[in-house]
Parts: sequence; C-alpha cells; structure tokens
Amino acid sequence: PDEGGIVAYVAAQCADLVQRMVAHSTGLKQSKIVVKYRRVGGGFGGKTNFSGFLAASAAQLAMKTALPVRFVLPRDTDTTLVGGRQELDGAWEAAVDPSTWKIQALSYELWLAHGCGE
Repeated sequence: PDEGGIVAYVAAQCADLVQRMVAHSTGLKQSKIVVKYRRVGGGFGGKTNFSGFLAASAAQLAMKTALPVRFVLPRDTDTTLVGGRQELDGAWEAAVDPSTWKIQALSYELWLAHGCGE
C-alpha cells in the first residue's frame, strides 16, 4: 500500500490489464494504482493475463496486512498454471560469412496454431 493506493511491480505484457484487475479486486480507483513493469515477451508463462491475477491477490494481501507482498513462481508452476503452449512450427536458413562468422542473411517462416486472426 502506498498513499492510499497500490504500487504493483510486475512482469507483464499489458500494464493496463494489471491495473484494471487490481482496481476491481481491491475496490480502489484505477488512478490509485501504479503499475511498474519491464515489458516482457511471451517466451515463458502467462505474462498477458495471469500476472494480473497474482498482482490482484498480492494487492489484497498488502491492503489487509499493510505490508508489501511478493509472489515468485517457479517456472514449472508458472507454465502449469497458464496451461501450456500454442503449437508452433518453423523453418529457417542463414547465410554466414566464413571469415567473420557474422550472419549475412536470414530467411525464416513460422506457423502458429493460435486461431483466427491477422
């Protein structure tokens, strides 16, 4: 808790979702919730939605105890809670300069099984 509000430090892809979830779970106005984060990719776990659930739970505990609360999940727990991965397949080719070992060109194709969309 901080000055009548909450400061949440999260690993997330969308801070606004975390802010809305914390506001809903605590009854605070969104203007009283500051989300500080480093934008992370989707390489492991549920950083789009699931971080909001943890932040909301931590915020409720922080308000009840008037103490900071921190959740750190082991990677296997994080992945289990999210429910797995999308199917992905790909192919790539790289052209490398043999004298410097620097990549000169890269060509790749990725196929994602994530439903309908652009």
